Parts: sequence; structure tokens; C-alpha cells
Amino acid sequence: MPAKSNCNPPQRDLAGVGGAIGRADTKHEVVVYQSTLYGGGISAASNIRLEATIYLEFHHLVRGWTIQGNKFGPGIPIAAVNEGLANVFAETSTNTSFEVNSHPDNSDQWFLEIKALPVDANYNQWMNEHPEGRIAIRYRVGSYIVHRAMESFGMSILELNQLSPEEILSLVEED
Repeated sequence: MPAKSNCNPPQRDLAGVGGAIGRADTKHEVVVYQSTLYGGGISAASNIRLEATIYLEFHHLVRGWTIQGNKFGPGIPIAAVNEGLANVFAETSTNTSFEVNSHPDNSDQWFLEIKALPVDANYNQWMNEHPEGRIAIRYRVGSYIVHRAMESFGMSILELNQLSPEEILSLVEED
């Protein structure tokens, strides 16, 4: 079955992510949201973020990191690695990056914090907005983990994609 994609306009700005976001629902379906409220509308969102969103979400399809039929176990560290792999793949492929995925100055602390979380930690607060005001922790720490593994072990994003989240985490812990 070929992959299909749906594009839906959310009624929110999405300025922090270039006007477009997405999700990989199943191994055959990606949903993309392009903001009609983003400065310049859908065409600006298309020009700025759509390509990176497509690369990121189709990376999830190939890897098996999907909402339904996810082939990975639970936990924020596993989610962080999978999101980091997709972010870095999209950045590398499109030469586009966004502040929302940047590493915080205290990335090591954030990394240790998510490693210590229970498997059933609140997914939404680590994905979107933490009660103390931090945003996109999982994405930011994930990109940090992937960049650190690539730099420390001289691996490309394609080589790193062949490893499991647990293998990538253990590489970074050894470093």
C-alpha cells in the first residue's frame, strides 16, 4: 500500500515551527497541518516548513515510529531518540533548522532528567509544554542525543538510523 498524506489547516499560528507540523499516524499515513494564521498563510508555511515536515514525518514511517502500530516500546527516552533522529534527518536533508529543536545550554541535565523518568511519565508535558514552562523537551533532548552520538562516534545520520533507541542511548551514556 502506498503512503498517503492528508493536509489539514489548524486554527493556530504555529509560528515557532515555521507554520507547519505533522504526525505519522500509521505505517501508511502522514497528517500535515499548515497554519492559516501563520504570517503569510499556507503558502508561507509551505515555503518555510513543509519540506522539513515531510522529511521528518516520512522518516517516522520508515523507522516505524507511528501513532498506531508503533514498533518501539514506551518511555520518554525512546520517544526522544526517535524524534531526535527524525529532526536531525530532516535538518540534514533540507538544510533547515528551527529554534524549537535547538539544544538548551543545560542539555546534559535535561538528558539525565528524561533518563530518570518512569516509563509512564506524562507524554504531553515532555512533548509539548512542561508545567514549569519548558517546551518541546523531548524534541530538544532528542536532537541533542543524536548530535552527540554522531559527533562522538563519527556516525552519519543514516548510520545512526540503523540502531535502536536503546543502542543510541547507551552510546551517549558511554561517551
